[in-house]
Amino acid sequence: MFEAWHPEAMAENTLRHAKTVRRTFELHLLPQVGAVPVLDVKPENLRKVVKGLVECGKVSTAISLYISTRAMFTWAGKRRPWRLLFEVSPVEEVDISRLLPAGYQDWSERVLSDGEIIELRNRLETIRNTWDLHEGPRRGRIATPMSREHVLAVWVMLATLARVNEICAARWVHVDFSKADLVHSPEQAKNGKEFTIHLSRFALRLLRELHAVTGHMPFVLPHPRDETSPVTTYMLQCAISDRQSWGKRKKQKSGLAEATARSLILPGGAWSCHDLRRTGATLMQVCGFEERIVDRCLNHSVTTQARRQGINPRLLRTYQKHDYENEMRAAWAALGDYLMSLDGALTQIAGPDAIDVANDDTAELPQIEAA
Repeated sequence: MFEAWHPEAMAENTLRHAKTVRRTFELHLLPQVGAVPVLDVKPENLRKVVKGLVECGKVSTAISLYISTRAMFTWAGKRRPWRLLFEVSPVEEVDISRLLPAGYQDWSERVLSDGEIIELRNRLETIRNTWDLHEGPRRGRIATPMSREHVLAVWVMLATLARVNEICAARWVHVDFSKADLVHSPEQAKNGKEFTIHLSRFALRLLRELHAVTGHMPFVLPHPRDETSPVTTYMLQCAISDRQSWGKRKKQKSGLAEATARSLILPGGAWSCHDLRRTGATLMQVCGFEERIVDRCLNHSVTTQARRQGINPRLLRTYQKHDYENEMRAAWAALGDYLMSLDGALTQIAGPDAIDVANDDTAELPQIEAA
């Protein structure tokens, strides 16, 4: 049943996601029930596997396995011959909420406030300026700055709503500066379909500065040790999370570790790459754009869009064919303008010596106090 379900269910997903789902089943569920006839699969079989993963601290894996297994049995319940083998899916009798740790929340609601966005900009600039002013041993107890490429990637993710894996895999051939477009190929996009991001003035100027640094290499964010390969999502995520890790480790090695591990913790708490995506989407709503437009800018699948609207995905695919390109372009432009309007605090994100990210008619840049 798994072998029949997997190719069809993963048809609209990336190859990487399909491999992850298969690997999860092969490691955790199939060794336990792979040889059991569908008719004989009991709720206890799945409950045992999920409980074991939770007890090992692999809560996210347990949830993912539960969701995928439920989807597989839902799929099987509508198709011969499997629908003749059970009346009620054994997964429906497993209450995963009772198996999870008390108070566990598997989603984040973190959205950076306007003040935190300004604070983040100030922190990143201050850390870099302080580092550049010190040399040798004098750098021993100050925070280590992120590379300029990673800093620009932070702002590009916020301004475009791009997923971290998508921005890491982006190639310069996918960036069209004349049309102000960034194209995600089917291999990059989560839903396996080509997707075009219309770049705002804000995002366009950030990418122009990034192009001045990495434009001679194929990838927008090249690997630091191999220019022909992209930076990994793990490296970019760690560049951010390591600078918010103070208090999460049992021991800190030195004053340098403390300074760096505290450097990007904002007043509202820790934040992640995905929180930047959520923040950008929220700001689009603040700018007056409806949820269906924001969903499309997020490149959510048709199924996700249909679920939000409370309609059948097939109806959405069949009858609603408008591409909302103009509305999406306006939403990205409004988000870029909003980010540039935060009291002028973001006017120099692209670097004082490179490209001025500000209104074209701005004669004098505002002075910003260091955080």
